[in-house]
Amino acid sequence: MPISTWTDRSGTIAATGVAQTASPGTTARSGFTLQNNDASNVMWFNVGVTAVAASPSIRIASLGLYETPPFASPQGPISIIGTIAGTYTLKEWKNI
Repeated sequence: MPISTWTDRSGTIAATGVAQTASPGTTARSGFTLQNNDASNVMWFNVGVTAVAASPSIRIASLGLYETPPFASPQGPISIIGTIAGTYTLKEWKNI
């Protein structure tokens, strides 16, 4: 499926161990890629509920990457939490 638009929502973990909203919920999202840019930080994220540094949130190891599966369109807010302050790259896309 061709991608029509990209939205960059990259940022920084503002406070260690405190969940923050990395992206608001939107029906304009077909999928996203989330990368942990820090060599020491472990990040966790969740869609639609507040992230915690444990299951059921999804863990992204240092320098790790997560991409939504094909045909998944998670539209809830993306919540993220980190073990230390660090940066992440979050790119959302909308299919044509």
